[in-house]
Amino acid sequence: MSQPRPNTFIVGAPKCGTTSLHDYLDQHPDVYMSRSIKEPNYFSPELDIDEYHRPKTLEQYLDLFAAAGQAKRIGESSTWYLFSAQAAKNIHDFEPAAKIIMMLRNPVDAAYSLHGQFIWSCREDILDFEQVLAAEPKRRQGRPIPEVATGSTGVVYTDVFTFYPQVKRYFDTFPREQIKVIIFEDFVKDTARVYRETLEFLGLPNFAAKFEVVNAAKPVSLGFNRFFGRRPALRSMVHRFVPASVQRKIIDVLPYFTKTVKRDAKISPELRKKFAPRFREDVEKLSGLLDRDLTHWIKK
Repeated sequence: MSQPRPNTFIVGAPKCGTTSLHDYLDQHPDVYMSRSIKEPNYFSPELDIDEYHRPKTLEQYLDLFAAAGQAKRIGESSTWYLFSAQAAKNIHDFEPAAKIIMMLRNPVDAAYSLHGQFIWSCREDILDFEQVLAAEPKRRQGRPIPEVATGSTGVVYTDVFTFYPQVKRYFDTFPREQIKVIIFEDFVKDTARVYRETLEFLGLPNFAAKFEVVNAAKPVSLGFNRFFGRRPALRSMVHRFVPASVQRKIIDVLPYFTKTVKRDAKISPELRKKFAPRFREDVEKLSGLLDRDLTHWIKK
């Protein structure tokens, strides 16, 4: 029997619902999504993110799918593939017939959410989002990169969510019929419909998946998080051997035992008004590329 190979890739973007879709697809009897490592990032070698988990060889990468059996769709969800300058070509070289799924979100909301995630995962040391945005010009030059960061990828939030050139890179590499773009607000509003349409895109029969919230915002305890952030081997062992349900319970009780960072769930209207114009030209171009008006993202 030949080695199972992935033929389906959720390529991003971060904080746009990819973890949930990964989980929902994996429930389908004809689908196998990478389980030991959700985001192997194998096809984006130029990015210095999650290098500890990244497979170093093709053999190691394919081992992630060894248990796929006869699944019709075998996939993974590396959210930085969209941002990567190399991933589209590398995936195409690996599997020209691959199905590509992109999930896009209002870039202002996505950037604010990623900032919170990076604080939680010890990749960000500026807690105030407005100060982070002010630091972006210097960060593009390589300074100041957070001392606690495991890499520099992603800490210029405006660049991460400048979608047009990223989406166009895939449109220029793969036939359009092999790419599905999902808008986050559609996914949240009618998850069942978007899931059904995604299965149709993948050539699969409908399936009644359980749509539970996955990867919700978490309370941030800087001491607790930095302890694990500076010990990737220990963090890896916890993820591998402690059930996800237990991990979530520990996270939920953190505020009762340790000081946590207070952070608003949503960006303030005042900061949104300042930040949104950065994306005006990009969103207008993206709207034309997708033949869908998304300019309400920058009018709020």
